[in-house]
Amino acid sequence: MLKLILTGLDGRSWETEKIKQLEYSDRFDTPAQSLIAQTAAFRPGGELIRVRAEYGGEVFFEGPIDEQEWTADGRGERLEISARSGAAVLLDNEAIPARYNCPSLDDLYQLYLKPYGIRGYIGSGSRCGAWFPVQSGISEWEVVRNFCVGVLGVMPRITEDNLLDASGLPAERLILFDNREPGTYRYTSMTERYRRSGVIGEIAYRSESDGAYSYRAVNRTAAERKITARQVVGLADAADWEKNAVIGRRFMASEQGSRELALRSPQFVRCRPGDRARIKEAGGAEYVGWIVYEIRYILSGGAVISRVTLRPEDEIRGWLEDVADTAAFIPKSTARK
Repeated sequence: MLKLILTGLDGRSWETEKIKQLEYSDRFDTPAQSLIAQTAAFRPGGELIRVRAEYGGEVFFEGPIDEQEWTADGRGERLEISARSGAAVLLDNEAIPARYNCPSLDDLYQLYLKPYGIRGYIGSGSRCGAWFPVQSGISEWEVVRNFCVGVLGVMPRITEDNLLDASGLPAERLILFDNREPGTYRYTSMTERYRRSGVIGEIAYRSESDGAYSYRAVNRTAAERKITARQVVGLADAADWEKNAVIGRRFMASEQGSRELALRSPQFVRCRPGDRARIKEAGGAEYVGWIVYEIRYILSGGAVISRVTLRPEDEIRGWLEDVADTAAFIPKSTARK
């Protein structure tokens, strides 16, 4: 069953199964999982610093507590906590502004991830083609993410083995949803969503100082969906890799969430963002080529249900393979100024 183990500042631990509410979330776009829980008839008598959550004897969350609140009123005593996993330190710590000369993923791993216990990384050894700036006001995770998206063309994630995965490939694990086949996860509802507004099909940009927006980049994925919305960006003073980075981030950000499948399962679906997924409908139709983007556990009526959000694999593989004619010159007679 569902159980919480709470640890106090003084080192003492408490175990409770009297859980009134719980919500857990693990998303592809953030390195840290989150947990919000409320327990009944429990007063720790001091500050709590850590929580571990188990279901059926399996640990699915462990991390430091961000906030705790104990209340006693006519409904009795209750304790509410919110927590994030250890990788939250990458989000909380602001990066020191800097400029690095042609860094690689290994350089950034050594600087921004290894000091916080990230065990290693998977990804390309390619170097940035010029100076890589770290702007003020961004987190240490954003530095790494900007490099992976802008230079390597992939969306990074932290795996359950505490590695940075910047390969742009889904995980080996395959999650099967099927209401008939034994040994698969059942689902009680499936929602299919499409969003076209906001998806960028083409970016016209200025790469010279003559004022003409004479170059363009085309998003192949958007073109296949017959989406032609254009954005105009001035990149005259940017290095080549910076142009690619800006274009890549804009294309990728515009596509996120524009195609989704949302499943509700009455079972405890054990998975992580990045896992591959396949769904089979009662009529025999199958959905393939999708990955887990978010997994949520919610305590409802005394039982844990799972809500799984899936997105197409090409949204995490990166934009490099989906962009055509980057830096393709448009004749000045037709260029817009």
